[in-house]
Amino acid sequence: MKKAHMWAAKLVAIVMLVTAFAGISVFADTPVAAEGDLVQAVAAATDGAETVIQLGDNITLTNTLSVPAGKNIVLDLNGHTLTVASDIDVIDNSGTLTVKNGTVAAPDKGSGTQGMAVDNLAGATLTVTQDESFATKLIGRSGIQNAGTAVVENGTVESYNRNAIYTDTGSETVINGGTVTSPSGSSGMGRAISANGNVTITGGTIYAGGTSGAGDAYGRRICKCNRHVRPGKTCDPSRREFHGDRYVRNRLCRGKFQFRQYG
Repeated sequence: MKKAHMWAAKLVAIVMLVTAFAGISVFADTPVAAEGDLVQAVAAATDGAETVIQLGDNITLTNTLSVPAGKNIVLDLNGHTLTVASDIDVIDNSGTLTVKNGTVAAPDKGSGTQGMAVDNLAGATLTVTQDESFATKLIGRSGIQNAGTAVVENGTVESYNRNAIYTDTGSETVINGGTVTSPSGSSGMGRAISANGNVTITGGTIYAGGTSGAGDAYGRRICKCNRHVRPGKTCDPSRREFHGDRYVRNRLCRGKFQFRQYG
């Protein structure tokens, strides 16, 4: 009997090792519906192993959810909303994080809003996507603040009245689809993308609105549909009218923009 227990323990250890190093996704036992359970699920994830954590209800955090370096988390919001009670970031990512199928929303504190939906720190990787029949939305002062690598495959990244995506020097941002939007703002705000890092755009919809120069020298000059995009207009790359011009480097950012068309 003792030998049987020893072999069972060894088998469990082998399965855990294979899971960790063979890229097999691990699913949390049950959907999480409370802050403590969510924090514990992230902490319990095996470093390097893709771990899927699914929400079972809306969760309002009291503190920013931190994803440590080495973790590989797929946060499946499952149609729910993850927010935070105070004016701070909802998620700070130092590892590898995929967000999908729901909303990550920092509180709307008007023009003074400080909290980001996701602050993707240097060395971290963030992917935003969504499954069929679900919608993903990241919204805050910026939906994404990126100092690492961020990829938007689908969903909506939005700012209440600042920069939908803000990127730091040395960062890489790729937009393959979805919507990047900052529908309001003034005094130089309301930018779709304000970038110091490199940005590659292959698809999606980019929109910047507002007044008093909100998108004038920034997000609305990210592309042109026969002419520069004006406030209240949208640039649709699927119409093959999506490309950069001199304003991208001179007025939009100090980083490097690449515009690609397919089909």
